[in-house]
Amino acid sequence: MTAAKDKSILPKLEVGHAMRRHVGMLAGGRTISEGISHLIKYKANALLITDDGTNAAGVVTKTDLMFAYYAGLPIDMPLWEIMVAPPEFCLKSDGLDAVLERMQEKGIHQVFVRQESNGPVAGMLSFSDFVGILYRFCSNCKSNYRFRGSAKEKDDDPV
Repeated sequence: MTAAKDKSILPKLEVGHAMRRHVGMLAGGRTISEGISHLIKYKANALLITDDGTNAAGVVTKTDLMFAYYAGLPIDMPLWEIMVAPPEFCLKSDGLDAVLERMQEKGIHQVFVRQESNGPVAGMLSFSDFVGILYRFCSNCKSNYRFRGSAKEKDDDPV
């Protein structure tokens, strides 16, 4: 019986390969209404809430905004009233597998990316970004269902 060869591509990739470069950021004093408008305009799932400057203070997700709406909170309430703190960060050079594992352990759906420790926010990574990077690689893999039945070369490397 032969041992299965690990064909995972995640250990080979860094966060910088999959992250989104646009990050929605609003000051905590801005209103829930402004947060909703920002998420709709940029088709985002979360906002990074900052303090008076550019320091990250928390996160507001679409789910948080829906809870606020159904709880009957006024839409002119400041975002810092409903934000979840603190935001989770990783580095652009971190491995995708390690970041995915950390997200699963902490039960979070997105992390914000920095170029260097305590540097400015360079991007955002969510579960949908993992799906996107896997699709990008798997759609061109020789083991893909599209290549079945054709004269393909036997190759153990899925990338």
